[in-house]
Amino acid sequence: GTADAMKSTMQLVILAVMLASASAVTTFDASTKDDTRSSYRATDADATATGNLDVALKVSQDVKEIKDILAVPPIVYTDVKAKYIANLKSLAEDTPTTEPAWKNFMEHYATEGGANFITDYFNKAIAGTAPGFTDANSRKEMIEKTVLDMLGMHLVLSALWQAQAANDKALWDRGAALFIGKSMVGETDGTQTSTTYGRAQKRGGNYGTLHLTTGEAKVNTVVITALNAGRDAANSAEMLVQYNVVLHQYKVLYSQATLRYANKIDEALALSETDLKDLQAEGQAFYRVIAPWVKEGDEPSAALLKDMFNTAKPTSYSANNYNYCAAKAALMKALPAVTQDEMGTYAEVTGAGSWTLDKSTIVCTTPPVPKADIVTTAGTYTPTSHVGASLAYSEAVKVAQAGITDATTAATHEALYNSFVNTGIKGVADVDRTGEPDFNLFAAYFGSKKWLSAKFEATTGSAPVAATATTPATLAWVATYSPTEASARAEVQSKMMQDNIAVMAVLSDLYKASVENDAVIRHAYWDNGAAKYMGTANANGKTVYARAQKRAFNYGTNTSDVAKVNLKIVAAFKAGQGKEKSVMAAQLAVIRDQIKVIYAQATLRYANSIAVDLATGSAYAEHRGEGSIFYDGIAPYVKAGDPAGDLLVKAFFDVDSGVTPESFNYWSYCAVKRVMEKFLGATLIADMGTLEKTVDSWCNSGVDAAPTALAKITTAAGVYTPATDVGSSMAFSDAVKVVKGTVSDTSATPNVMADKAYASTGIMGAVDKKRTGETLWDMYKTFYGSSVWVSNLVMKATKGTAAGFTFAASRAEVVEKSVMDAAAVQLIVGDLYTGAQGTTAAHRVYWDRGAAKYLGSVNGASSTVYARANKRAKNYGTKDATSSEAKANHAVIVALNTGAISTTVAARTAEYNNILTQIQVIYSQATLRYAHLIDTDITAGTDHKEHQAEGYAFWRVIAPVVGMVADNANGADYIEAIFNPARMPTGTDHYCLVKIVLDKQMLPAADMGTLEGTLPDCTGKTVPANAKAMIPGDSPSPGTTPSPGTTVGSGASLGSSWTFVWAAVFGIALVMM
Repeated sequence: GTADAMKSTMQLVILAVMLASASAVTTFDASTKDDTRSSYRATDADATATGNLDVALKVSQDVKEIKDILAVPPIVYTDVKAKYIANLKSLAEDTPTTEPAWKNFMEHYATEGGANFITDYFNKAIAGTAPGFTDANSRKEMIEKTVLDMLGMHLVLSALWQAQAANDKALWDRGAALFIGKSMVGETDGTQTSTTYGRAQKRGGNYGTLHLTTGEAKVNTVVITALNAGRDAANSAEMLVQYNVVLHQYKVLYSQATLRYANKIDEALALSETDLKDLQAEGQAFYRVIAPWVKEGDEPSAALLKDMFNTAKPTSYSANNYNYCAAKAALMKALPAVTQDEMGTYAEVTGAGSWTLDKSTIVCTTPPVPKADIVTTAGTYTPTSHVGASLAYSEAVKVAQAGITDATTAATHEALYNSFVNTGIKGVADVDRTGEPDFNLFAAYFGSKKWLSAKFEATTGSAPVAATATTPATLAWVATYSPTEASARAEVQSKMMQDNIAVMAVLSDLYKASVENDAVIRHAYWDNGAAKYMGTANANGKTVYARAQKRAFNYGTNTSDVAKVNLKIVAAFKAGQGKEKSVMAAQLAVIRDQIKVIYAQATLRYANSIAVDLATGSAYAEHRGEGSIFYDGIAPYVKAGDPAGDLLVKAFFDVDSGVTPESFNYWSYCAVKRVMEKFLGATLIADMGTLEKTVDSWCNSGVDAAPTALAKITTAAGVYTPATDVGSSMAFSDAVKVVKGTVSDTSATPNVMADKAYASTGIMGAVDKKRTGETLWDMYKTFYGSSVWVSNLVMKATKGTAAGFTFAASRAEVVEKSVMDAAAVQLIVGDLYTGAQGTTAAHRVYWDRGAAKYLGSVNGASSTVYARANKRAKNYGTKDATSSEAKANHAVIVALNTGAISTTVAARTAEYNNILTQIQVIYSQATLRYAHLIDTDITAGTDHKEHQAEGYAFWRVIAPVVGMVADNANGADYIEAIFNPARMPTGTDHYCLVKIVLDKQMLPAADMGTLEGTLPDCTGKTVPANAKAMIPGDSPSPGTTPSPGTTVGSGASLGSSWTFVWAAVFGIALVMM
């Protein structure tokens, strides 16, 4: 009433004095920039009205002067404050208290200045000392939005409210002038950007609500139309209708502004920007303009938005566009009268205008409720803070995982990487958490603060291709991590998002809570860590909680349907909630320990899965990728207490090492199990449980550790020091020992037990692996007509139904020698061949593996080629005089060590050939010995079958090589015939004839030695012509039945097929001989 009118008159008097030279106008034309947009003409009632307009127009100039000071760094805040005090403070504090909008705001901000809430906020930003007001960029935004937007709105609304209350058209003119501000036709001096009109123009551009012809924002068109209608209104009631139209448009405008900055925070987080306070501050300052109305409409929505823009607390690293979607939902709920048509469509989240890397539209699902109960099978957690942003992480994982595919096109790689960024997951991964103990440990281990996103980027090929003189920098979208194994990449991508990034974010929140003095912030950090761990009901399956559930059921560590790990973790979250720092620190330790259990379980599970893959000949890449990424989640912890164990596990899972994994006798399971047990320690090992489908006896009942090649492999004939731990290869001898233990001379064995052991220990899977391109492997495959010749013979012997394979002792010998000798030689030679193809670290691993398989473990020493060489040396007088070990073993160890340090392929290949020569010696000795034993059996009238079978198994180790020697195909056929278990040997000249054939290899006589005992005189002996005719129809080709008249591996096959093989491998074979 009268008091307000008097107060308004006082304002005009004060401001009139402030005008140094007020240019009075009789007509106010508010046409903006040009004459095509909406305009307002003042009523020009009298000189007072004219002065009223001058005062109002000057406000925009005063605001611009403050903006100009803020635009020049360093900001002189004393100048800003002086301008405010001189020109705007009285307006901010003298607004009529009966105006409903002002009264609402005054009550809403009662604890923040009350009637002086505008000045109070302004002063806090000027001082820069209050919580939330210390960031320089934030202060600038707070000041600008306070004087332009908050003050500007209230000056307009107050003038219009007074005008309608008094039916005063001059005051109505003043409101219009305050809304539009000073602007002259053709002049672009920027003053109009210092008014509500200018703000609305900006938002109209953001939301697509600019008129196609005039370029005017819809908000401005509606407001100026209402201003004109109010000016022309017949009475106060009609003016009030137009006042309410203007007030509603303010709600529209600042809903646009609030939502825009919610999205800008999402964008900055997703793009890994770290300085977000200015965005929060802008959003806060804009939101304050409508906060009381939002609270009237829905108090929880108001609390959510206040928390979202709270500059006094750390930024919540949201995902899945949470801030935008949550803000949009909150505004729609609290201000339902603001329609989508009025708001327009925000270009930065839609189609081509989107900030997202692939320019896709952001689609909002129902955002997580920010403070609702988080319900899990392990218990309910009730946050006291807003945790929607953290809950949304699980939703982001669900979205991004849906885009993972084994396809390897540039398009699929780009789409997945864009999803990784657009969902905000990369932003969460790249947070610099320097100073936090877990982050410091992991960053040091991986050599980067962005190790998480770096590995993901490597799976999609998002590393840039450098620009050239003619082309800009581009992204190749060719994977550099596991480039040939899409399944491994897919697993890394999936687990990286669900597990590794999430775990680091959880631990980060909890650590920050445990050291935070401010109770509100401390509790918020703790609640957010819990939310990230548990996720939403819709996406709980995409959380660390879900991973714990899966592993618990693998390890029997569940109580009913709940992982014991989750029971402990949820209990720890609840025990730490709302407590002091020390309590939180203690509960963080519990949670960290249980997370270690989860990923120790996962690591061990995939070590075993790979062992099963290798044993069954299945593809292992996918499991290797999974094991690798799971182990990454605990590797720095493991290394801290067990560097050797870390190297072992890391090497086993290393997808990009260029080395295939291997495991014999459950080595990978047992070796990794020992590392995990040491890592967890006595306190946590009980939480680990026992992996399904495994038994303790695999690992020697916990007494003997799995073999290790560190630091060296020691034998009586010499020492070999591998570059890495190749205990997996040493375990081959353990596997052989296990298989040997399943057979005996009784008729009941060998049987299915031998078959099972041969497969389960990994020997069958390894020896059956196709190694096309390896010279000797190709040779043997051609000779035997099968890529699985060793396994075929083992199965033939264990089955025991084929001709010559029904005698138990013979079958046992074939199984034992096929495994200990034939399989071993193939694997040893294969490793050494691969190792000799280069001199890189990967080549060295293969060379080391060959050495380890040859030498074996302490436990399996009697089941090695090394042991076989010692036995034959004893028979042939070729033991070293000092060590009493076989000279062949001394020669092999010398060659292994020399080859290991060779710096050229030629030098290492020479040592490879030296080793092949010694292997020929060993098995030539064995073959000749058993030919002699057959002669002895026949002479004595004793059963020859066992010795014949042994000779057969030994002979097969070198048969293809012997047959390659010029004019020796018939001789090889002869040896095949006399040892074939399906044929009854006759005569007693087997020794002499076999010696004739073997001598054609021209092996050094000193290496071969002389067989012990009384030897026959071989003078005048000759190998029968057409020896292939002696070979039984039941072909020596294991597991196959030849067509009538064909003998696989016979002289005919040696003579014809070996012509081809000889030509293919002439160079290497010549050195071997």
